[in-house]
Amino acid sequence: MKTATCILLSFIGFFSCTGQSKQEKNEMLIDQFFKYMLNDQISEERIITELFSINKLDKDKVNFVTDHLKLVRQSLINMNTQMTDLKVIPFSKAPEESKGVVISDDDKGNSYFVYHKEEPPIPILIKNNKIASFSIMDKGTRRYFIEY
Repeated sequence: MKTATCILLSFIGFFSCTGQSKQEKNEMLIDQFFKYMLNDQISEERIITELFSINKLDKDKVNFVTDHLKLVRQSLINMNTQMTDLKVIPFSKAPEESKGVVISDDDKGNSYFVYHKEEPPIPILIKNNKIASFSIMDKGTRRYFIEY
């Protein structure tokens, strides 16, 4: 009986671990991103390599993302941001003022806003289990993710 209970619990545990929802996986990726950003011992190159979906051969895109990472990282560090200061909100649950971003229906479930302190939220778009964007461009009255 004891052996059967252990096997059953192991079986349930296995499927619980592998059965993470897309939202849970996305939020874990975002969490890892900010842990890396708040650790100045982790290079921008490592962040890009491990967490971003970007063509590493496109030097202009890599340079753009690297520069943007440095700016956001410096801002977070200057504000003494801690992981506990960050709140990840899926697009569907974000306040209306954050929803001015034009997002395709396919991407709405992969779009998040990270709120920290009194600063504007940081938008994040995830595709194929990697960060596809954390930048927004204003174009007239609309805002769009800049995908890498």
